[in-house]
Amino acid sequence: MLKLPHFYFAMIMVILIVLPLNVVFSQSQKSNFEVEKIELPTKKAKVPDVLAKKLLKEIVRKGYNFPEQFQEDYQKGLIDAASFFSAQEMDLNNDGKMELVLKQSEENAFCRGHNCPIWVFTKKGNNYQLLLNDNIGNYELVALKNKNNTYHDLLLTAQRSAVEHELKIYKFSGVKYHVKKCVLETVTSDAQGDPSYQYEEHPCY
Repeated sequence: MLKLPHFYFAMIMVILIVLPLNVVFSQSQKSNFEVEKIELPTKKAKVPDVLAKKLLKEIVRKGYNFPEQFQEDYQKGLIDAASFFSAQEMDLNNDGKMELVLKQSEENAFCRGHNCPIWVFTKKGNNYQLLLNDNIGNYELVALKNKNNTYHDLLLTAQRSAVEHELKIYKFSGVKYHVKKCVLETVTSDAQGDPSYQYEEHPCY
């Protein structure tokens, strides 16, 4: 007869322990999203022709539609592959050697959506090693103070809807960047029109 009360006592203890943990977890999923951004040495760069040709083939294979005139001009040799891209140099590991960040150019844009490709390369001898490839909205790639394997973490922001943004933190594995944290940012406005931000962490797919 003593086993029944002990069973109920055990169940009550489990509920009392697990329930607060679930509440804390739920609150942590919707907590404030705080990162420490930094400014790294950055400058505009020339797009390497070898990279431009390679990336142009990649985006055509992925189904991006180029304006017909651009296609004709490119095939006739009137414009070169590099004109489809813009480049920026950033020193992501503070070694004095600049990494290369590539996006589409404004003049010959091939991506008309909210989120378009971005690439990060580092130069190894005469070759370029890909460090990161993802899509980014109308935002800049942001470097964070925290480092992994000598490289700064990176923050990319993509558009989900008019009021939702996907925030992704990338960490360097020693070979390339991998996404490690994904957060949904939702923007709402109060009666006065002042913005309010809510953040919810979720698994990265």
